Amino acid sequence: MVTNLDNRRAVEVKINDRGPFVEGRIIDLSFAAARALDMVDCGIAMVRVEVTKRVKYYDIPYTLQVGSFREESNALDLKKKLDKIYKDAYIVATIISNTKYYRVRLGYFKSEESAQKEAQRLIEDKYTVFVTRRD
Repeated sequence: MVTNLDNRRAVEVKINDRGPFVEGRIIDLSFAAARALDMVDCGIAMVRVEVTKRVKYYDIPYTLQVGSFREESNALDLKKKLDKIYKDAYIVATIISNTKYYRVRLGYFKSEESAQKEAQRLIEDKYTVFVTRRD
């Protein structure tokens, strides 16, 4: 819940990325949320942010796999590249037939359909990607 401290208007929002990237700011809002808080004209406002419910990641079964590498440095390079454009890139290490692999994954999706939509975006950006269940 985000509350505008100037007028006490409040709106429930979903946090979906790591911004803002401007010193002194704690949250960037969508236009719809800013309108609900009556702060479109001023652009910034003093707000209070409260957590109302947390998503349990074990309830979110799907992710995208964008790469799998034997060399951790290759996985880190791909993750760094993905972090510039997408959110929620991460690396999962796994052992298959006594060989360690570093899988580069992206996102947390409640449905296979929503994962497929995001996968299409990556395919358009020339990545090889597939939808998989989280380990």
